[in-house]
Amino acid sequence: MEFISSYYLSIPPLYFIIMFVDKDTMNDKDTPLTSLVKSRVMDFMIKRNLSIYSLADKSGVTEIAIRDWYKKNHVPSILSLEKIAAVLDVEPFEFFCRDEDVMPLSPENKEILKLLDNLTQKQKEAVLLHIKSYFE
Repeated sequence: MEFISSYYLSIPPLYFIIMFVDKDTMNDKDTPLTSLVKSRVMDFMIKRNLSIYSLADKSGVTEIAIRDWYKKNHVPSILSLEKIAAVLDVEPFEFFCRDEDVMPLSPENKEILKLLDNLTQKQKEAVLLHIKSYFE
């Protein structure tokens, strides 16, 4: 069992996500998941004012490959998504969820969450009530 846990810890996060996706989900057919991924790539490109040409140039993924994702319903490879994520300054997992599912955390928020994680359930509820009182 130790081998298995250390094996999973050595897998980059994006590969870990894909390992548990249905094997037919990431193929050459357009599915809800692949549509979401392609939509998210385009959203990030628009937010950063990047054209397909500039994304291709900066990522090393060919312009033809990127265009084929949209015109021919081809599916981006994991390696391509990692390269594109680096250019778009996002984590690869962000291609697999909508904006409302992802909340960027500041260093302060990360510290707060780490501290909250050490509290009992009753303490967490008390902290939550206290925080909510600031907004009433």
